[in-house]
Amino acid sequence: SLVPIDEPTRAAIHKALKGLGYEAGSPNGHFPEAGIKAFQRDHDLTVDGKIGKATLSTLQRRIDASSKAKAGGAVGAAGGAGTQADSAADNLPDILAQGWIGWAVLGLAALYLAYLAWTYRDVVAAKIQSFLPGLAAKLRSF
Repeated sequence: SLVPIDEPTRAAIHKALKGLGYEAGSPNGHFPEAGIKAFQRDHDLTVDGKIGKATLSTLQRRIDASSKAKAGGAVGAAGGAGTQADSAADNLPDILAQGWIGWAVLGLAALYLAYLAWTYRDVVAAKIQSFLPGLAAKLRSF
């Protein structure tokens, strides 16, 4: 389905297409069908020459990727110390998510080990009787 395009959006699309090397036409006029079709073809979209939701979202992703690449290049050129810190800051949600998953797995493993220890408490008590008699007696009391 086609997306209604207001003037600021039209200008942004024109600038983006032109910046990506596609035929963009005039900023206030219609977009050339050839430029839109070339963009769609290059990005494995339905080649219809119309700016629909898929074309617009793909164009937005390309704009975002280009701006991140330019920002990363500028930081890298400015000096190496900030690049690693900036990269870690950009990936902070990923790092937190991975940490959360790690803690969840560790917690589940601890619960499973506690379950096994409870299930086999008599066997564990017999094994530790010689060097931890107090703990062995405590396990046998349950």
